[in-house]
Amino acid sequence: MRDVNAGGRASVHDAVSAARASSLLGALGGDDLSAVLGAARVVRHVRREVVLRRADDAALVVLRGAAKEHRTNLDGLQVLTNVLGPGDVGGLTTALGYPGGNDVTALERFEGLVLRGRDLRDLAASRPPVAQACLRTVTEQYADLHERSVAFAGTSTTRRIVHRLLELATRWGQPVDGVVMVRLHLTQEELASWAGVSRESLAKVLGELRRAHILHTGRRELIIRDLSALQARQRSNGTAASVIDVLLADAGSDEPRTAGQRR
Repeated sequence: MRDVNAGGRASVHDAVSAARASSLLGALGGDDLSAVLGAARVVRHVRREVVLRRADDAALVVLRGAAKEHRTNLDGLQVLTNVLGPGDVGGLTTALGYPGGNDVTALERFEGLVLRGRDLRDLAASRPPVAQACLRTVTEQYADLHERSVAFAGTSTTRRIVHRLLELATRWGQPVDGVVMVRLHLTQEELASWAGVSRESLAKVLGELRRAHILHTGRRELIIRDLSALQARQRSNGTAASVIDVLLADAGSDEPRTAGQRR
């Protein structure tokens, strides 16, 4: 992990203004906030550099830029579990002594605060507001994870993908001449993993959305031409399978079907 905090503690205090929305830092004040910042380091990374490893005994608060949380599954494939932006916290459960976190890799130029697990645990033990902030942050993360799991359960492939596209537009989109531009460096493989669908399913859905003039995809950019239409797609799909989902199901089945038979 590259530490470039050449500016010392003053640079930490200057940088933290970018993370006031953080549930870990936002509610702290006075001596408690100073104690946390005094134990932190500022790290900066360029795209594709590893910010935090799963085994690192440390927590991360994103200040600027974006990073992906990911881990390798049993088949050796990388699974993207979350995209972190300013104010988000990574590695907290590991830093609090509970292993099982994710690797974190920068998606663009990145700046963050890193706290060693030992320091964070000492602060949480000696300062109740810090312990409460940690508890609140972990609770919010698990509540969000549960909500996403429920939202995706039984939903169509199209709705999962549209949900992620809308999340990208909301968090990282920039309105430009009536469209929304997202310049976050996510590959289609990463987007498919994040949505919990196959790469082939993603390609089919993106193709449908392009033909409907709802979005345009290019190298390292995503342009949403009609945000209202994309939102309508999410509402209309619900838990019912779209035409694309039916076609994908048909293609993946070896069972014969009779005329008029439905799945």
